[in-house]
Amino acid sequence: MENISKKDGFIFYKSFYDSINALDESMQLEVYQALAEYGLSGEIKDDLSPITKALLTAMIPTIDNANKRYVASVQNGKKGGRPKKNKEVKEEVSENLEKPNQNLNKPRHNLEKPSNNLTKPNPNPSVSVSVYDTDTEDMIKDKKIKEKDKTVAQAQSSLNYITELLLKKELIYENEVQLIDDMIKSYLSSFSAIDIKCKCEYILEKMKEKDLNNRMNYFKSSFEKNIYQDFAKESKETKKIEKIPIDNDALDMLSQYD
Repeated sequence: MENISKKDGFIFYKSFYDSINALDESMQLEVYQALAEYGLSGEIKDDLSPITKALLTAMIPTIDNANKRYVASVQNGKKGGRPKKNKEVKEEVSENLEKPNQNLNKPRHNLEKPSNNLTKPNPNPSVSVSVYDTDTEDMIKDKKIKEKDKTVAQAQSSLNYITELLLKKELIYENEVQLIDDMIKSYLSSFSAIDIKCKCEYILEKMKEKDLNNRMNYFKSSFEKNIYQDFAKESKETKKIEKIPIDNDALDMLSQYD
């Protein structure tokens, strides 16, 4: 920060608030603290996160410009205010040289006529525009999108191959992946992967034809009902082990060698 090492305060613009408010709440405190540190002391910490550094870098020029104006106004105040221009000095001297009687006798027209500046709107109003606000917001949005894509990619890399297959066939949505993957993994210890895969595909295909309010509740109940019914059916159809018939003649023949 130029010309001032420490201050009792600094200007906080609405654009600062909008940019910081677009971040997650967990990151907002760090940005506020870094902004206050720079605005009051001109110091920047080295352990700031990349997003905080990016936002602070965009805000610093606005803070420095405000500080420059503050320093200039303080210095001009010590010197008696802004120095007068040559034209203003000449006009003031010429007014003082006029005769006092004429100035007292003539009424001032400014008191009789209202100022035109109060009735006519300014055709060229000054507008303050922060150029970097849009760029900063776009940068924050891009950062959030990249972090979300990275999180999704990491989650998908640990999915069961059955879940990946269902997702590839567009039978499930992104927000259903984790729940279905956890359910599949829990059943793999008791049932074959082929049975689970077939059941999932069959139920999800049927769900496309229905207008369901809660897809996951329907899927879970249908899956458990089908998988346990088939398991009970297979258990009943298991063949009993047949006993080998005993040959009494063979036993009599063997008894002769005892």
